[in-house]
Amino acid sequence: MPVFRTPSLFAKKIFSLPVENISVEYLTAKENLLYYSELFKLKLSDRKIKDILQSYNLFEETDFSVTFSTGMKKRLDLAILDMIAPEIILLDEPSLGLDVYHVDFLRKQILNYKKLGKTVIVTSHDMALSEKIADMIYLFSEKKIIAYNAKDVNSEEIVLESYKDHD
Repeated sequence: MPVFRTPSLFAKKIFSLPVENISVEYLTAKENLLYYSELFKLKLSDRKIKDILQSYNLFEETDFSVTFSTGMKKRLDLAILDMIAPEIILLDEPSLGLDVYHVDFLRKQILNYKKLGKTVIVTSHDMALSEKIADMIYLFSEKKIIAYNAKDVNSEEIVLESYKDHD
């Protein structure tokens, strides 16, 4: 279970979703939203909580503890993120372990964050997702930037080419 101190103003402006889920497994989806709303000192009505759960297709699961699939846990994490509404969003390997439906759901959410004017920074090995959502791509190999603004090039080929230097 994640253990947090009361978030600072900084934490409310910048929020990071790590690879591991931030939801508390023994709580229901609704209880997780209530937990985070209390933690971040958010004043949300029951209606707002219900709307958030419904928008993430989690409403039916609110009576069960979070023994969800990986995709459902990711949707709950994104619901928590939306509730906090930071200006800058950091996502670490957000598509890891997700099926096609949930990767598409994630992609749409990231594009929606961008439409809302939020800054979204994603670290990922998922080149297909990265190329669909990114305004700019940095490719790294051996702790070095090997390509900058690589959106219009074959990212996979550039990365594979960089490994030839190590053989």
